[in-house]
Amino acid sequence: MGLVTPAEGINYDFIIGMYAFFLALGALFLGLEFGLEVEAVKGFYLVFAPFVPAFLWCTVVRGAWVKTKAKTD
Repeated sequence: MGLVTPAEGINYDFIIGMYAFFLALGALFLGLEFGLEVEAVKGFYLVFAPFVPAFLWCTVVRGAWVKTKAKTD
């Protein structure tokens, strides 16, 4: 099993959806801090920074998962 090989029994649509949701939440906090200058959310966007590479990784794995899924259907 490689780093970008999809595992059996995992729904990568759900995982990429969760990563996208938390990226959007981080973008919201980023916009609130720098766009609207809300002090209450200062630095909160940094909590969501690890979701950027995770989302990119999951996009690659999901692509392979979709190809594998299409071959079996």
